[in-house]
Amino acid sequence: MPGTQNALMHASRIRALRERHGLSQEELGEALLISKSQVSRLESGETRLNLDMARKIAQALDVSLFEVLGIDTPALREDAADYEADPSEGLSRLLKPNQSLIQIKTNVLSELGIFAGYVAVLDTSVEAIRKLKAMDPVVAQLYDKQERAKPTTLIRQFIPPRLLITNSRDENYPPINMEVEDARITGVIVSWHGGKLT
Repeated sequence: MPGTQNALMHASRIRALRERHGLSQEELGEALLISKSQVSRLESGETRLNLDMARKIAQALDVSLFEVLGIDTPALREDAADYEADPSEGLSRLLKPNQSLIQIKTNVLSELGIFAGYVAVLDTSVEAIRKLKAMDPVVAQLYDKQERAKPTTLIRQFIPPRLLITNSRDENYPPINMEVEDARITGVIVSWHGGKLT
């Protein structure tokens, strides 16, 4: 019975999301390239929701995949903030154009040796982002699709082609697919330093 109960939860969620967006079954079907009756079967639980269809629904309704699947995601915290270096630290004068300093606020990349309290050098140049390699640590801005408020600044590892992940023993969050979520890489972390910078 757990499978049936889960299918009905997805079904009622799909209907609620469709209605919240003011769409008829026919309009959602057109967006998904399926018939009205197929939408009706998804909403009644008669047809099981698969991951591919859940992604299509998320894109059509401009919501997260987690919302379609009913997965509660922990509230994301700011992972980093701008860092104003003390002139006595000397690091600011070593920065190249398109580089800035950020203060790390969480341990989401602790397995890379990047810890809360560290200061990192961020390269925001188009070239650095274009040359991004698998597993590079990055800074990304995540925008809430409903609120359109100030984005959340995240640090993550990049997994091609469009995935952002945490890498920690203590603070892990679900991966972010940049094709589904409104997330943009804004820079590549090129180095990080703990303690007082000299």
